[in-house]
Amino acid sequence: MKKNMILYVLVGVLVAVIGFNACTPDYETNFEEKTLVVPDKCLSPIYFNIEGGEKEITVNTNVPTANWTATSNADWVKVHKTDGKVTITADPSSLYTTRVARVNIAYGHQSYDIVVTQFGKESIILIDGKREGVIKEVSATQKLLEIEVVTNLNLDNIVIPDTVSWVKLAPVSRLSEDASTQTLAFALDVNTDTVPRFCSIILQSSDNYDYITTFIIKQLQRGYIVEAADSVKNLRVPASGKTITIPFEVNGPQGTAYTFEIEESSKNWIEPVSTPATRSLRPVSESFIVKPNILEKERVGTITFRSTDPEENSSFVVTIIQDKFVPVPPQNVVNAKATAGNGFIMLSWMMPEHVDFTTMTISYFDPVFKREIIKTIDNNTTVQYKIDQTFKAAGEYEFTIKTFGPTGMETETPVVVRGRSEAAPDFLPVELTVDMLSTNAQEPLEGPIANLVDGKVNTYFHSAWSISINEPHYFQLDLKKGIEGFRYDFSTRHNGDGGGDVKRMKIEASNDGITWIEVATHSYTLPGSRGATVNGQEVTMDNVYTKLRFTPLARRSADPINNSWFNMSEFYLYEKNIYTERWAEAQL
Repeated sequence: MKKNMILYVLVGVLVAVIGFNACTPDYETNFEEKTLVVPDKCLSPIYFNIEGGEKEITVNTNVPTANWTATSNADWVKVHKTDGKVTITADPSSLYTTRVARVNIAYGHQSYDIVVTQFGKESIILIDGKREGVIKEVSATQKLLEIEVVTNLNLDNIVIPDTVSWVKLAPVSRLSEDASTQTLAFALDVNTDTVPRFCSIILQSSDNYDYITTFIIKQLQRGYIVEAADSVKNLRVPASGKTITIPFEVNGPQGTAYTFEIEESSKNWIEPVSTPATRSLRPVSESFIVKPNILEKERVGTITFRSTDPEENSSFVVTIIQDKFVPVPPQNVVNAKATAGNGFIMLSWMMPEHVDFTTMTISYFDPVFKREIIKTIDNNTTVQYKIDQTFKAAGEYEFTIKTFGPTGMETETPVVVRGRSEAAPDFLPVELTVDMLSTNAQEPLEGPIANLVDGKVNTYFHSAWSISINEPHYFQLDLKKGIEGFRYDFSTRHNGDGGGDVKRMKIEASNDGITWIEVATHSYTLPGSRGATVNGQEVTMDNVYTKLRFTPLARRSADPINNSWFNMSEFYLYEKNIYTERWAEAQL
């Protein structure tokens, strides 16, 4: 029992010792938190004028001064820290721009930024006391414009738009007596346009790019002028005569901007091809026919071109010198050849080096019509001629080409050329022109009727959809000569969904445009592709008619149309040929 008591005492002492040691801390627990605070009122942006200055910033901290930082990101802003404050100092500024810096005060993660702004000198760029709204007006022919600019900046950025080619910055040959004034000079091209033109110019300085001054140069319009190169003012023409073209430049409409006058003594041998007939000076020309000279002496005439504008003293004179007539047989054409076509033969040739003839003839015997045929060409510039109504069944044709001088003297070297024709077709193409076309339903927003005969599949005619037409839409042909039978084709619109493609169409004919006779109604199998040609059908009529009307009754997206729209790319007409290959075979 005593042993147990002793054991209990020893265990108790051991536990007490352990418990005492466990309750004793092994480090110092009495410490102070380090803080750094810049009051909110001191964090407001700081503004200095051009002279600079200083500003004190309060810093509440228990951190030793050596352990926290105050820095500036600009060399013109200095910072000095002492216990409880930072002094920010800005140097004087010599700039014309505002500058900005940032001051940072920090201890560890505790960091504060203060924005420091200093205003620069006042920038001045003034034209007539203004920064904008100034217009400098110059005449159409003024070539130099000098402008006085009041400024305290280095005016080194003068911007002329890239789109303006008629204004260029020019060097200044003199200095202004006033140091605050700079002279700018601009070289100007002469305005040949009949309307004024404008150029807006920007003035800036690298001292302060944010300060901008603008002004406008307005160059007045030019009156009508005519000009020509010296090389066209003296023209020599052969005795056989020729059509001459005089190129020159004019800045007004033909027939209004200028006139020309042939001197009185030359009017019997110099004739205008057309009477004198957009804006800016542009190349134009006038052509004149110089008749053959049958006199054995040279002759001279003049043509004077004048502006119709009384304000412009603009004119030039062209002198025409025509060689004397030399009575010798004229030369003939060279390298003549014949090319076969369907129902025709195309003759072509080259001119001799010296053209001294005035007219030509082409003669041949036609075995189908059984007669001699002579074609006359009343000029000396034609280099090809189409012989129509030829036939494959006729075999080889022989053509004789002759030239004739001003007095009718015939060439001594006739040219013979032989050729064959391809088979004559059943239908011949009719040349359709815009003046033959009309419609009762032109859509005002797209697709003019003229597009039907412009030869371009990527254009189209569109009948009215934005306005109401209370009758079936149609287009009409007023032919220059009557026809009794024909065939036609048309092309569909090249783009879109194809909904306007004509699927069924009525055809009517008339001679007076009042009474119309229905001659056919055709339906078509429409192609799947866009801009494709739809083959029409042959139409035979009981009379000869000069007017044809085509009225679509159905389109791809609507059947029937019911007074609604349609579109079409191209329209082709072919006249029934009377003189077919089968007819020719029967004549031989």
